[in-house]
Amino acid sequence: MVGSVRAAALAACLVAFPAYSQVRPMSAAVPVPAAPSASAGEAARGWYTELQRISVRLQRVHEAALQNPALRARRDALMRAIKAGMDETDPELRTLAARAERIPAEVQTARRQSDVQALRSLDREMAQIQARFINVEQSVLRQDAVRRQVRAYEELLRRQMIAIEPMTESLLARGTDLRRLLEATLSPAQRE
Repeated sequence: MVGSVRAAALAACLVAFPAYSQVRPMSAAVPVPAAPSASAGEAARGWYTELQRISVRLQRVHEAALQNPALRARRDALMRAIKAGMDETDPELRTLAARAERIPAEVQTARRQSDVQALRSLDREMAQIQARFINVEQSVLRQDAVRRQVRAYEELLRRQMIAIEPMTESLLARGTDLRRLLEATLSPAQRE
């Protein structure tokens, strides 16, 4: 059950940012990266550093926003709805969550024993469990009732974050721009 709760908590947190990170002030155009050069790596490092600073700043704002009891209550209700939906969609998740909690100890034992085959097997098993959780979570997040709750939570979160940090939407937009720049700079087509 703890694993299901953790999965639901992660889902609620991860769901919040992408939906409104697409908001971009009309004046914020996405810069087009230049052709790769010696300075492209330097520019990418600068973008990455800026993205890290923005992420830290937004995380602080997010944590401050969660001090609001109404927002926290909405988040908790959303997490409960996601967890209930996941448990209803796949009743075996509780058993899988318990299994996933035991795997790290088995990994430690396999490492101490240098059992490469066991490590590979545990890695595959954990990947399968994670994939199943993600698939069920995505299915639940597509349900209309849950989508409405997500939107309501996102809007309340957005308003609370803007009340704390008026630059929130600009910071989110800049973060999106930086991720796009980094992806374009590091894409295989750019390296050729």
